[in-house]
Amino acid sequence: MKRLLLFVFLIGVSFHAFSQGTTLRNKTSKQVEPYEYDYVFPILGQGAADKGFKLPLPHGIMFNFLPMQQFIQISDLHVGFNNGELINLENIVKFDKTKVNGVTYNFRFDTWVLPFLNVYAMYGRLNSKVNVNIVKPIDLTTTTTSIGQYGSIGAMVAGAFGNFFFSGDFNHSWTTSDKLDKPARVLVGSARVGPIFSIRDKPEMNVAFWGGIMYTHLVSETVGSINANEVFPNLGSDVDETISDLNDYYNSLGPGGQLLFKDVYEKLVNGLTSVKDFGDNGTIQYQMQKSIQNPYNLAIGGQWQINLRWQLRTEVQLLGDRTAGLLSLNYRFGIPGKNLFSKK
Repeated sequence: MKRLLLFVFLIGVSFHAFSQGTTLRNKTSKQVEPYEYDYVFPILGQGAADKGFKLPLPHGIMFNFLPMQQFIQISDLHVGFNNGELINLENIVKFDKTKVNGVTYNFRFDTWVLPFLNVYAMYGRLNSKVNVNIVKPIDLTTTTTSIGQYGSIGAMVAGAFGNFFFSGDFNHSWTTSDKLDKPARVLVGSARVGPIFSIRDKPEMNVAFWGGIMYTHLVSETVGSINANEVFPNLGSDVDETISDLNDYYNSLGPGGQLLFKDVYEKLVNGLTSVKDFGDNGTIQYQMQKSIQNPYNLAIGGQWQINLRWQLRTEVQLLGDRTAGLLSLNYRFGIPGKNLFSKK
């Protein structure tokens, strides 16, 4: 039975990219004397400069490194064989929280399209280890690994009051891997607020700290496929052992249990037999629902702006079902030219 559960219930658990996307404006809304704004973006940037607001350089390239741990809940599992009918195992298998440990890195390009609005896109890769716990019909814990890539788009609004900045961010990411039929999607929203401290005699340098809250939502359905020989390395003998375990489990049920389980039992046996007959060409399909029971977590971080072009940032995300650390390096630049929608 243990091999059956390892095969049927644990395949295809994939890790999803929980994207980080908030950018801290450089000296946000710091007022100076009116000046000539030399860059194309943001739109209406000259109007902000005319009012004496010092704007950051409009474009940025950021490298982010993020180790993390995330708990998710798996339910409504369906399994099929060789692209056949999916078998509903929801009333048979129950999962405890699934723990995902991952390391991801991404590159992010952003632009201030308005003095208060930043839009961005990210591309990244991830490596993860997934610990899955089954609590019904037996206790079983197993681990699988996954490698994937993801893209993300997002937007942020930001402003300042005195030496305090505030920002709100939303992004949507798509994760792909060879075990998924279609990209898995994650939505992340966040809000941050904190002070900015200028450095005496160094007008381009500052240090900022913040606290905030994040919300993570999994778009819950995951659909994928895996080669049978990845689950059964010794295809013939492993499948025979699994069918034997399944027979033992079925025979251990009382008459009422066997009556309820009969249809699923027969489909599983037939499916396993077909996988064996297909040999190395056999495949196993899966469909499941995922959720995060505690989707809110706290974010605490800081940034050192070395100058208008370079910034270093770190952040810790904790509480809820997510724990993560962040280290990033940001380079900013501008495209010289007439500012969009400027009268000058």
